Amino acid sequence: MELAVVIGFLMLLLDIWVVWRIFHSSAGHWNKTIWIAVVVLLPLFAHVAWYIAGPGRVR
Repeated sequence: MELAVVIGFLMLLLDIWVVWRIFHSSAGHWNKTIWIAVVVLLPLFAHVAWYIAGPGRVR
């Protein structure tokens, strides 16, 4: 397998996990919608942003 395929598959799994966490969070409907859109459109940035600013993080 090529490295790009493996990395793409891992990103897909991470996207699914992040969307699942967003969907089951206590955030409001519009906040969830915005987060999911960001994850779909900008996956690498969104993963880092979700880890830093997602629900349950100290602000």
